[in-house]
Amino acid sequence: MQKINAVKAKSVQALDHPVTITKFPSQRALAKKTMRMSMRKLAVWIERQTAASKDKLQWIKLSTFGPIKSVKGCLRSNVNVLTITGLEADYDAGLMTPEEARTRLAKVGVAALIYTTPSHTDDAPRWRVLCPFSDPLPPEARDHLMAQLNGILGGGLDPASFTLSQAYYAGGVEGGAKVKTYLSEGDFIDNLEGLTPIYKHGGKTKPEQGKSTGAKTGLSLANFRDALMHVPNDESVDRLAWIKVMGGVHHETDGGEEGLDMVLDWSKLHPDFDAEETERVWHSLGREQGGATGATILSEAKYHGNWVDLSDLDDEPEGEPRKMTLADIDALMDDDVEETKQLARGYDLTEDGIIRAFTDRHERELLYDHTAIAWYRFVGHVWVKEKTLLARHYARAVSTELSKRDPKAKHLKKVAVWDAVERGARTVRVFAVTSEVWDRNPYLLGTPGGVVDLRTGKLRPGRPNDHISKATAAMPVPLATFDPERHCPRWMAFLNEALGGDAEAIRFLQQWFGYCLTGDTSEDALLFIYGPGGSGKTTILNIMAELMGAYAINVATSTLTKKTHQAHAQELARLDGARLASVSETTKGVKWDENLIKSLTGGDRVTANFMRQNSFEFVPQMKLVIVGNNQPSLSDVDTAIQRRFNILPFDHPPKRKDPKLMDKLRREFRGILAWAMQGTLDWQANGLVRPEVVRRATQDYFDTQDTFGQWLEEHCEVGAGYQDTSEALWVSWLGYANANGEDPGSKTRTFPETLKQRGFELVKNVRGKRGRGFKGIRLKEESDNDDDELI
Repeated sequence: MQKINAVKAKSVQALDHPVTITKFPSQRALAKKTMRMSMRKLAVWIERQTAASKDKLQWIKLSTFGPIKSVKGCLRSNVNVLTITGLEADYDAGLMTPEEARTRLAKVGVAALIYTTPSHTDDAPRWRVLCPFSDPLPPEARDHLMAQLNGILGGGLDPASFTLSQAYYAGGVEGGAKVKTYLSEGDFIDNLEGLTPIYKHGGKTKPEQGKSTGAKTGLSLANFRDALMHVPNDESVDRLAWIKVMGGVHHETDGGEEGLDMVLDWSKLHPDFDAEETERVWHSLGREQGGATGATILSEAKYHGNWVDLSDLDDEPEGEPRKMTLADIDALMDDDVEETKQLARGYDLTEDGIIRAFTDRHERELLYDHTAIAWYRFVGHVWVKEKTLLARHYARAVSTELSKRDPKAKHLKKVAVWDAVERGARTVRVFAVTSEVWDRNPYLLGTPGGVVDLRTGKLRPGRPNDHISKATAAMPVPLATFDPERHCPRWMAFLNEALGGDAEAIRFLQQWFGYCLTGDTSEDALLFIYGPGGSGKTTILNIMAELMGAYAINVATSTLTKKTHQAHAQELARLDGARLASVSETTKGVKWDENLIKSLTGGDRVTANFMRQNSFEFVPQMKLVIVGNNQPSLSDVDTAIQRRFNILPFDHPPKRKDPKLMDKLRREFRGILAWAMQGTLDWQANGLVRPEVVRRATQDYFDTQDTFGQWLEEHCEVGAGYQDTSEALWVSWLGYANANGEDPGSKTRTFPETLKQRGFELVKNVRGKRGRGFKGIRLKEESDNDDDELI
């Protein structure tokens, strides 16, 4: 029996919960718009849509899409799907009525909208069904949820419904039958458990990979391996994506040893590579994996900008050159030679003409950073640094297409022309930027699923003019539906244990990491998490650093502590654009570089440079978070440095260590990010609320670090009528500092300046004696200085 979780409170919420819907003006999907709408309101919207014919109706899709276009300019493709916000499916078997479908859905508690198509009749039912999700999900989640919906509806859905990018027109035709809509009250389908799936092929499990009917790529094993090795496989690649790529290789190589060797080499690129687990998953793919083919690998390689197929580059075989047939042109241009014809019109067959064509085609997709000396490409919601000569590949494509216009333009097929076009395009104003353009809005946060406005906590699609070049490791759970006990329960339990159930300390930590999500540094503060080994301090920093992705960097302790040489400009260059700078395991006996810390946390401009490049200036956005067992010393405990330090003790080690804790917390990334975003809003509304445990620990730290204050307390008397000579005071301080291993500073510069900062007044000729002294202070009686002269 199926487990049914639907309750009335949730059913109302599900049908009234707005989701993001993408609209296309036609099936060709040359443009797109998004709207936020609940299923209840969407039903009214669909009923009002009419057109002269079906092909004039708008198409809708419960997904978000990026900017990637096919050769024909279509935005609706599998590789361009960013997130899915629900399911949409078509039923045209002509057996089940929409009323029966609604009954089936309501019986198991699934919230859904059903609407009829213009072909619908009582005798031959034709309808479509939409099921919203509680949160946006990654594209990989769709296949199984679609199979569950198909199972509810008896396996009668059109197999095309399983296509990731499949969309449908919505509305009625003028003069035809009016479209009817039906609502099924229930819960979000992604919240339900126990639903029996029926997959595209009719089975209750995914088809075996070895039985896939998908065509092979036709590439040699060497070329296919080259494509695979260009598919990204760093810490941002999760397990689902990893298995998907393995499935494509398994299909292309029929599960052979050559394929396993490829997968092992590719998997080694990931920091968590496990050879035994890789082989285990590989040999299980025949039972578990379906749908991915070799074409999946090529799509991943191409559309992530990580592979260019150069197998057809220039050199013809010896003998008579092969003539290009119309069929060849159709294959090259994906059955659409019109784009080549359109591209060729209006451009001179010169390098300058090709640069203008290149610009018209790739404006808003590419930018060239003259500081980093690199091209950037807009992918999904953010700009990504391009590392595979993609711009040169684009130059080649435009050049070769233009060469088709004139048989005499064979010179446009030369590599030297492509190189010149790419170099020339760097100077075009629509492409040319410097490092100052990136990530300048401190309240926008890039994520894999969109851009978060941290002033409101709302997620929206990224825009090229946001100029965001970084992204977190996960998209957040929408704050409207976020429940920490549901979305990150292990995280909350970990914090509660590590901080001894101190609710104020947990709130402070939430505010702090919410503050870290922004590029705002108005708090002029840093956080030092101090505690014994195994207390969880490193875990919390590592999780937040991983979650923040490119916004986080690791900083060597030596960068922030005093040394004989000045911090190298290349060390500082890495800090540009970072919002979280983590420093792990401080070294015993070293001293903080107070001046550098003040600069990095106080909004001052910093000069830096990358290796063999010109220097540049930037204002740091990062917040320092330091963890360690040892507390480095301070030489000067002034008000500026005291204002910056926040010390949070982690002194409640868990009774039992969980060796899989990091993996468990990684699975809650989306919830942890939403938790931190709540902290951002709390911080903006209330400021950084320091709990008693932080105030007490910070003050205790400064009490131990204030050697000058200790000298004042032990060797001096303070009072309005007191005065003493600079020489006597200096001799006393010099002996005390040396005895305590402190740098006494300068007799004529830092020493009198420190006394003035402590509130003592510099005077001349005290009691008629020559020289300088200070009012409000004198040495205690055991320091006999009655005969000292002021000097």
